[in-house]
Amino acid sequence: MSRACWISSVVLCLAAGAATAKGAETGPLPPEGATSVSAKVGNVEVRFDRRKAWNLNRIDFKGVRLGIDLPGAHYGTVFKFPGVGFIGSGHTENETEAVEQVQFVADGQQVPVEKDAEFTAGAFKMMRVSRVRDFAVENTVEVKDDRVREQVTVRTDKEVPLDLVYHFMHPWTVTATEYLAGGEGKPEVGGVFADTKDFHVKQDLDWVAEYDAPSGKGLVSRLLRKPEIGGATILLWDVPKTYRKFYLRCFTAKTVPAGFAGTYEMVTGFFEAEPATWKDVARTLAVDLAAKTE
Repeated sequence: MSRACWISSVVLCLAAGAATAKGAETGPLPPEGATSVSAKVGNVEVRFDRRKAWNLNRIDFKGVRLGIDLPGAHYGTVFKFPGVGFIGSGHTENETEAVEQVQFVADGQQVPVEKDAEFTAGAFKMMRVSRVRDFAVENTVEVKDDRVREQVTVRTDKEVPLDLVYHFMHPWTVTATEYLAGGEGKPEVGGVFADTKDFHVKQDLDWVAEYDAPSGKGLVSRLLRKPEIGGATILLWDVPKTYRKFYLRCFTAKTVPAGFAGTYEMVTGFFEAEPATWKDVARTLAVDLAAKTE
C-alpha cells in the first residue's frame, strides 16, 4: 500500500469511528474510566496508557519485561522547542499533547474501550491522532508476528524552529548488557552498557540491537522509512539504574518548513540467544526485518 493510501485509510477509519461514536459515551477518546489497554499477541505483550498520551508504555517478550514502565520513561514522539523545552508523549512539564482520537483494532475489528481492557489477538493495532502546537501527528502501532511496527506522520502548515524531535522513543530494560548497530555499507558499532549516562550510539544507521544477558532475550529495531529532509540519527542513551533508551533524533537545531508532511516507520523484532551467539542472531534478524516491509 502506498503512503498516500495508507494515510487516507487511517484518516477515513478514524473519521468513521468518530462519527459512529458521536453522541455515545466513548466519543473519539476512551472515557475517563479507561486508563490502559493491553494486548497479548503471540509472544509479545504491549500496553498503552492514558497517562502517556495513549502511547506504548510497556513491552514484554515471552514474559520478560524489555520495554519498561516508569513515570519518567516515555515512548513515542516528543518535540523540543527553543526556549520552551519538551512537549509530547509523557512530557507534560511544559505543555500537554492534545490527543484528539484513539482507536484500537483487534484482528481487523475495531474494539470499544469503556474501561481498562486486556485483549488476546493474532494482530492488534492502535491508531492515534494528536496535536503538539503547530504540528498534527498521526501514528499507529501494530503488533503482529512477534513484531512491533510503528509509523508516525508529522504535518505542519507553518515554519517551526526546533531544537530537535525524537521519534520512536523506547526505554529498554536497564539490565540490557550489550548493543550492536549497523547499516548497509556502514561499519558496525557495538559495545557494553556500563552505566555511564552516555549516548553510546549517535549515528545515521539502519538498525540497532540490544541484548539482555540475564534473560537471554534481545531485540532489533530497524528504520524502514524516513523523509528526505530533517536527518535521522539513532541514539542509545545509557542511564544508570533507569534504562537503555532508544531515540531517533531528527531536525536537530533546524526549522521544519511550512507544508512539511513526513512519515517515519520502524519495526522491532525480538529474539532469544546465548551470549556467544547473540550478535549473529541479531544481524540475521536485522536482515529479515528489512525484507518484510509489506
